[in-house]
Amino acid sequence: MCKKVIAFILVLALLLPFGSALAVRYYRVDTTSLKAHEKPAFSSVVKASYLKDSAVTIVKNAGNGWAKVRFRPGGAALFVRTKYLKLCSSYTAYVTKDSTVLRSGPAASFKSLRKLDKGAKVTVLTHGSSYDFVSTSRGKGYIRNSSLSTGKPSAYTAYIKNYENKKVYLRKGPGTKYKIIAMYKTGTKVTVLKSGRTWTKVSVNGKTGYIKTIFIKKRK
Repeated sequence: MCKKVIAFILVLALLLPFGSALAVRYYRVDTTSLKAHEKPAFSSVVKASYLKDSAVTIVKNAGNGWAKVRFRPGGAALFVRTKYLKLCSSYTAYVTKDSTVLRSGPAASFKSLRKLDKGAKVTVLTHGSSYDFVSTSRGKGYIRNSSLSTGKPSAYTAYIKNYENKKVYLRKGPGTKYKIIAMYKTGTKVTVLKSGRTWTKVSVNGKTGYIKTIFIKKRK
């Protein structure tokens, strides 16, 4: 029953006119390697091959089980078999690990676009078997779905540690240009609200602000 409903939705989406909701609908490749042809025929020249979990948008239905698609904005429109595409729904998720890599494609071999901090909010556009195609505040890309969760990462206890034994500043924002709220000595207990590569958002004795990440340790 479920397969019939999904098939019906896919067919319905393919029949929608170009420029409607179809323009923002994302699909994912649901086969190991999908060949993209110059024209909607098996005899046509194969222009590219895309891995499983690759995200696509459909330009138009070409009929006879074919669709004209784009694998990246501004890229060439090519033809693929619709039976290898799976319609996806978007939802909000959060990064669960520090320095999570956002890649240009759905495999570790693809270029690293940037790294995301734990707690970063993303919009999942396609949920794949191993990689999700997501939209972030700094662009789109692929993340291993094992590094994403629909629930916000919980806060945890940590401690300030400065090996030079100097007091550490708590600032209003994540940068040295922000006002200093307070100063704390090594050993002070903090609640980590959102960790980052350079600055970490914490709560200390009822005050909330940012401390350089190098001074935050999980153990005293």
